[in-house]
Amino acid sequence: MHGLLRQKRMRWVGHALRRADSDLSKVEVKKELALSSKPWTKCLLGDMKQLNIKSIKALEDISKQEKGIIPCKKWRIYSELREVL
Repeated sequence: MHGLLRQKRMRWVGHALRRADSDLSKVEVKKELALSSKPWTKCLLGDMKQLNIKSIKALEDISKQEKGIIPCKKWRIYSELREVL
């Protein structure tokens, strides 16, 4: 169940980060990730750490690499690994 929640969070953030730089939702997501003041953001930063994503810029780059149901192969592989374990 935890893997599913992680996948949903990462999909949503990937969706927000693929928007135009002037889009309010993208601006707010990046600002909140930098502040990390809300529990949801802390969960997301924990997910990034487990997936070995070092920075917000790296997360943004990964989200733009592949526009699919799951924005990054790394997340897809992680989800499949969680199902096996």
